[in-house]
Amino acid sequence: MDNNILWNDIDAIIFDMDGVITDTEPVINEAGILTLKQYGINAKPEDFIPFIGAGDDKYITGVAEKYGIKYDPELKKKLYENYFKILPQKIKLFPGVKELISTIKKIHKKVAIATAADLVKLKANLDCSGLSIDLFDCIITGDDILKKKPDPEIYLITAQKLKIAPDKCCVMKMH
Repeated sequence: MDNNILWNDIDAIIFDMDGVITDTEPVINEAGILTLKQYGINAKPEDFIPFIGAGDDKYITGVAEKYGIKYDPELKKKLYENYFKILPQKIKLFPGVKELISTIKKIHKKVAIATAADLVKLKANLDCSGLSIDLFDCIITGDDILKKKPDPEIYLITAQKLKIAPDKCCVMKMH
């Protein structure tokens, strides 16, 4: 098979961040457990699995609600405080990500990030992993959308901002 056929059909690669560019799941999981411990909850790592990719509000509040704590906006604030403390020592960029992005740029394709995470988290992840935000032609975060994944809104908005038809975009995501 000629790999160029595929590349000729695609004008942009849209990356999810967590679990695709950066291995942040262990970091956010540890931060979630620490946060809920402050509320007297002994959450387990597997409690968070149903909420992966749903945005950080749902990630922390979904588990809190399972243990009988109602939504509290402070939960996400505390989650991020813990996350940002842990992040510099524990974040990992997946092997080959920098090279892949460089290759995509060299063949004149657009590169974007579409993540349910907040912009502040995305910036921290990129900073701590050594990736420049300038590498990306477009970044859409949870701050920019109304509907979280699995709704396709984030990808459609990203394609629109890139000025590329959705069927000319390839999405790289976890799950």
